[in-house]
Amino acid sequence: MEIEKQTQRLYLKGLNVSRSGNWLRALQYFQQCLEIDPDFSPAHYEIGTLYYKNGHWEQALSHLTKAVELNGQNIQYHFALANVYLALNQPAQALGIYRKLEKMNSEASPALYLNMGIAYKAMSDFERAKECFHRSIQLAPQSPEALDHLGRLYLEQGQNEEAKVVFQKLVKLNPNYLGAHQALGYLYAKESNWQKAIDEWNLILAFQPHREDLLYQISKAQIRLNQPDKAVKTLRRILNIYPDHLSVRLEMITLLISMEKWEEVRLELEYAKKLDPKNPTLQQLLQEVRIRNKAPSQKEE
Repeated sequence: MEIEKQTQRLYLKGLNVSRSGNWLRALQYFQQCLEIDPDFSPAHYEIGTLYYKNGHWEQALSHLTKAVELNGQNIQYHFALANVYLALNQPAQALGIYRKLEKMNSEASPALYLNMGIAYKAMSDFERAKECFHRSIQLAPQSPEALDHLGRLYLEQGQNEEAKVVFQKLVKLNPNYLGAHQALGYLYAKESNWQKAIDEWNLILAFQPHREDLLYQISKAQIRLNQPDKAVKTLRRILNIYPDHLSVRLEMITLLISMEKWEEVRLELEYAKKLDPKNPTLQQLLQEVRIRNKAPSQKEE
């Protein structure tokens, strides 16, 4: 009885410090529980969960397997073990457990169907993955995770309209979901709806202003909208962050040549030559300027 009390006391201490975020200290308490009682399944579960959350999946697998062996009726233990298999890229093993849990629990959770969908997707069973994501959404309409996974699966399958509907729903639920805004930007660009694409990408840039990929896509969209001055400004934003980004600088020089901004062309060519004087694209641009009989030093009209 005294041993049981001591184990429970250490276990509760571990839970308390774990909730406060001190997982290393919590791990010590749970390990002390196992020193007293090696078959104390709650400690195995907590240790496995802590290892899982911190990316130590092999160690998590060992403890969660033991927890299930000691208490095979605990649904939470089985679910945690399946999640570790999924993290270890063993979706078939994970799915076997998820299916068992679905039969064990008449009220399966949205998290179960979400993870089943992820496992089916990893096994290239895309239709069943979609079914599981839809089921998860039905059970938890306000949860963004299943919507995000479903939208990305539609996107990967080339079902752009379906993907757009899902991501539009997602940003209504959570206007700050950056991944959904990025996906919508891509989808609008595929439709040549350039201004809507720019609007989505700009929302992300408000939070992540140094996203070179988005700035570059915006410059391309602005060119499509016949807004070369805005495109130049956008490319300069990239160069303000990465001044030695040669490909972006060459892109801007090409745009400036088309706009006949000869003084700016001259300055940019000089900078580009310092970066890589033998660059073939740079040589082509220099040749184009000469062919057009516009000296780089000539004043802009």
